[in-house]
Amino acid sequence: MKRMQNAWVIALAIGCAQMATVSADGLVASDKLESVVALQGVSEKDGVVSGQVVNLSGRRLENINLSVTYGWRWKNERHPGNDGPGWMQTVIVPSLQPHAAQHFTATPEQAWPQRADGAMAVSVKVLGLTEYREPGDQ
Repeated sequence: MKRMQNAWVIALAIGCAQMATVSADGLVASDKLESVVALQGVSEKDGVVSGQVVNLSGRRLENINLSVTYGWRWKNERHPGNDGPGWMQTVIVPSLQPHAAQHFTATPEQAWPQRADGAMAVSVKVLGLTEYREPGDQ
């Protein structure tokens, strides 16, 4: 319980377009997430996505949730089909020390579609994380 009292939880509310930082003190501006963690060197080859998560803060981070979206882009957006094969999956980086970086890889959970009516577009973003403060941190 003491550990959670020293934690800042940064989370994305499902269904909302805005990210928010949640702490015991309430909501804080969403721009804090970008000052805490970054994604670098993200690439995709045959559906496998890899890159690095970088801790920009001087605090330990845990449960870094990454959203990997395999979005389907219709060739004809004015007349899209009704069976787009896109999906989203989550990758969790368990822990990251202050100012450290860690490699991540996401292998598609579904077969990569071989279709002529569109193409896959892959994106990665940080959904949320837990940032731990040491006693005396402000």
